[in-house]
Amino acid sequence: MKNNRTLGIGREEFLSYLNDTGETISGYFEIVEINDTYVKIKTRGNLIIIPMHRVLKIKLKEKENGN
Repeated sequence: MKNNRTLGIGREEFLSYLNDTGETISGYFEIVEINDTYVKIKTRGNLIIIPMHRVLKIKLKEKENGN
């Protein structure tokens, strides 16, 4: 995995994943942590850990200065 600086940790990024019922959830969430096993996001004060096998897509923006 890349380092946290390039992953957008702490910023709102686009994430699409399957919930427990198989429904696709998509939106912009604050990413707290990404690793090979899971993605941890913050939504309205809750921390949610999503197993990587349920993640459909993560779109990370480059920092504005190009780094």
